[in-house]
Amino acid sequence: MAIPGKYKIVSRSMPDKIMFIGTSADIPASIKWHMHHLIFKMHPVPELQNHVIKYGIEDFDFRVEPIEVAVIEVKKETRRKKSV
Repeated sequence: MAIPGKYKIVSRSMPDKIMFIGTSADIPASIKWHMHHLIFKMHPVPELQNHVIKYGIEDFDFRVEPIEVAVIEVKKETRRKKSV
């Protein structure tokens, strides 16, 4: 099941430093993508990749902030025929 929302990648050794903020229609898939690319040294963001090389993937904390979806009720309007 896709979970939309925002997520942060934060360093545990430097908790005041947010390394990355992202939004996704499918947060679990995005986190999996980041982890895969970081572990195999293919991540396109050099700051993230260098941090993993220096401190290890275990130093990252993935924080999720799901987006609340509002349900809007739409009422069907019925038209009455005009009588002549």
